[in-house]
This record gives sequence, C-alpha cells and structure tokens, in this order.
Amino acid sequence: MRYFKIEYIHHYNFPILFGSILLFFVGISFFETENNGWLVNVLIFQVFAAGIYTVSQSNLVFRSALIIGILFVLLRSAQELFPDDKNIYLSLSVLFMVIFMSLIVKIILTYLLITDEVNTNLILGVISGYLLIGILFSFCFTLSVVLSPEKAISFGDNPLFKDVLYFTMVTQTTIGYGDYAPLSDSARFLSYTLGVMGQLYMGLVMAFIISKFLATSSKNNY
Repeated sequence: MRYFKIEYIHHYNFPILFGSILLFFVGISFFETENNGWLVNVLIFQVFAAGIYTVSQSNLVFRSALIIGILFVLLRSAQELFPDDKNIYLSLSVLFMVIFMSLIVKIILTYLLITDEVNTNLILGVISGYLLIGILFSFCFTLSVVLSPEKAISFGDNPLFKDVLYFTMVTQTTIGYGDYAPLSDSARFLSYTLGVMGQLYMGLVMAFIISKFLATSSKNNY
C-alpha cells in the first residue's frame, strides 16, 4: 500500500481488536435469532469500530473506513425502513463491509510481515488477522447467497448469519463436516479460495512470525 507506514498501526490496540472479534463470534453463534437481526448489525459495527481504532493513525484509511461505515449504517437503516424485495440495500451494505474488511486485513497483514517487534500484542494481531479473514469471507458468502438466483449454499430456506459464519470457519479450517456444501460456482470458488488462504496463512504467516521470534530471542541472548 502506497500510503502505508508502520506507525499507522496501534499494535498495542490488537487486544481491543481481538476482544471485539471474540465478542462477534460468541454473540453471533449463541444469541442470533430470526427476531433480533439488530444484534448482527451491532456486533458487526463494534468490529468495524475496533478495526478503525487499530489503524486510526492512517488518515487515508480512517477517512475511507469512516465513509464506508456511514454508508453501511445508512443502508442498514434503509433496509429496515423501506421495502427491499430485490435485496438492493442488503447487497450494497454487505459489499461495503467486504471492502472495509479487505482494507483492514491488508493493513494488518502488511504490519505483521514488516514489523520486527514480537510480543503478546503481536500474537493477538496474528490471531485477529486469521479471524478477520473468516469474517471477510462470511460477508463474501452472504453476498453470494443474496445475489444468487438459485441456492448458493445448501442452507435451509431462511439461513441466519451464524449459519454462514459457521460454514465459513469450517471451510477456512478445512474441517469440512459436510452438513453444508457450496452449490453455485461463485460459492465453490470462494470455498476453495478460503481453504487455500487459511492454509497459507497458517503455514506462511505463522512461520514468519515464529522465525522473527526466534531471531529476536537469539539477539537478546547475545
């Protein structure tokens, strides 16, 4: 990223980002129902806010994220207030979250790869980056389901976001229980892309961080 500088990242804010992501997963998994769609919006927004806070020293990213956040809130509000038979408001709001999550994931991964500091906060940043990839793809799958004229994934008639999130994380970790399966071309493409990215992340990023940790320990010993 042309305007990226390492000082834009608050690495000491990674615990806040990690906590917000953990709250997101727990809240969606255990408390989402058909009657409390607002909960999803609240949990998404708090992850959004934590992401902005983590990279808030980058004026370009902060302004971009703020604009995306305002548009997301307006589209979500419009979805509740006006008829949306063609899912236009829903599709656009999910698209904006895909853009935002892509931006945050890119910045965090860039920081993880170029920083020389290895500490507890950085480890939480590594975990947060992995989980954010899952959240990013959960929005991609949601968009695929909304835009697909036929079933994109073998959910029931009225899937909740927690179903999409579950399918995403099972795919990312390559567990593959088989209870849900991608059906459309776009869902299949996203599935194997996510599977490959999940494995590359664990194999490359984690190995890179471990090598930095070992190099730092060697320097300290001397």
